[in-house]
Amino acid sequence: MVEEFTVSKQEKIGVAVEHPYADLRQATLPDSCADQAVALTGSLCADCGHKMYGRALVCTHCLSSRIETFDLNPAGKLYAFTRVHASKSLPTPYNLGYVDLLDGVRVLAIIAADFNDLRSDQAVYIAQVTADHITCKLAV
Repeated sequence: MVEEFTVSKQEKIGVAVEHPYADLRQATLPDSCADQAVALTGSLCADCGHKMYGRALVCTHCLSSRIETFDLNPAGKLYAFTRVHASKSLPTPYNLGYVDLLDGVRVLAIIAADFNDLRSDQAVYIAQVTADHITCKLAV
């Protein structure tokens, strides 16, 4: 079903996507994080400077079509979080939170940590990305 959506979206916008995981890049984090992290591709508006997650065709702020892509910094801070106890798609319970990446982009991610260890403004980094979700870990 995901591939059917991708094909129909390509036909509508006339843009070929080489690979469904083309937004993934390997990147190293500062020494405070021992593991390797995954950087995501972001979009930057050349007119207003607004940054967005993923590849965008137009700016969500000013509607300009002058968009450049760049690698988002995988490090960020936990903005808000909750514990999910009912889900059809993932085994429960799990932690879900908004992460403000250092580039100023906010993403929704699974937080791979003990719920009692989580605090707002805590340093985290993107550790894994699948077709379904982003997973972040606490920065040590």
